[in-house]
Amino acid sequence: TRVNNLYTLFCEVGLALASDNGVVTMVMPHSVAFGDRQRGLRRLFESRCSRIDVRHYDNRPDTVFSSSPMVRSPENRQRATILTAKVGSSDEVRLSTTGLMRWSALEREECLASREYYTEVRPPHENGNGHHSDQWARIPTEVIAGMVRAIDKQENDLLGTKNGSNPCLVIPRSAYQYLSVLPVGAIEDRRETALRINDSFDFRLAMAAINSHVGFAWWLIYGDGLDVKQSDFHGFSIPDEWIASPDEAIGLGQELIDAIPDCAVENRFRGRTFRNVDFHSGRPDLIEQIDRLYIAALGLPEEPLLPQLRVMRSNSSWRYGGE
Repeated sequence: TRVNNLYTLFCEVGLALASDNGVVTMVMPHSVAFGDRQRGLRRLFESRCSRIDVRHYDNRPDTVFSSSPMVRSPENRQRATILTAKVGSSDEVRLSTTGLMRWSALEREECLASREYYTEVRPPHENGNGHHSDQWARIPTEVIAGMVRAIDKQENDLLGTKNGSNPCLVIPRSAYQYLSVLPVGAIEDRRETALRINDSFDFRLAMAAINSHVGFAWWLIYGDGLDVKQSDFHGFSIPDEWIASPDEAIGLGQELIDAIPDCAVENRFRGRTFRNVDFHSGRPDLIEQIDRLYIAALGLPEEPLLPQLRVMRSNSSWRYGGE
């Protein structure tokens, strides 16, 4: 696949050595599921396998891919994917994938045993059909999959054209702490990336949509779980119902703006202080109002979708069915 890294080469050799109906299982970096450079590797697996199972994990209890002296505790930011593929020709590839799971060393046994899969049947790639078809999205349950399908059906894409939209909103370059979308200049000393939204939208609509649990879940599904890029929100939509009757959503977006001073937080990193905004902890009531409004606009029931979205936002995202 000409990716020019070692783990991709190991995957290719594994596929070459496995006989028909054989199984290849590997532990590899998380980027196998979404990285642009790994697109060819994903297509290679889909062309040579009849079934692919992909389990994703966030905080691992041990160092695997890095021996950096900066990793000082088992609770580190490294992530891993366990990929298991059955070799053999098939007209339709069965792809099973899990959501991104945060876990601690004490949770190892239960964590490994309790993964819920979202399964789809995927035909072999030809030219692909955009951002989503080139990924193995991290979707933990059929309920979350239904939400993704409902968002895909909306007609109002959040992002505008690359050169035609004004960057009136900004997102953090990393969501290691908080994924908060703010107006340009709302807060200083935050490493930010411009978010070029569709010119026809009120920016407060976009603020409400992305700062919700729904927006965060979308980023976990199609982003890399750490760095934040504008491309992560390709396909994410403002609900059609919000466009038809925008006043309530715009009002909630304005309330977020008004809450910025009360939700401001600080983080020390390498001797510098970086400021951010934590709406999730500072105004959970407001985030819940936005969630309910977004889910209703999609025509979906709140239960069990809303509790599962909260799990995806929490620090221990491996109990989708339990207490």
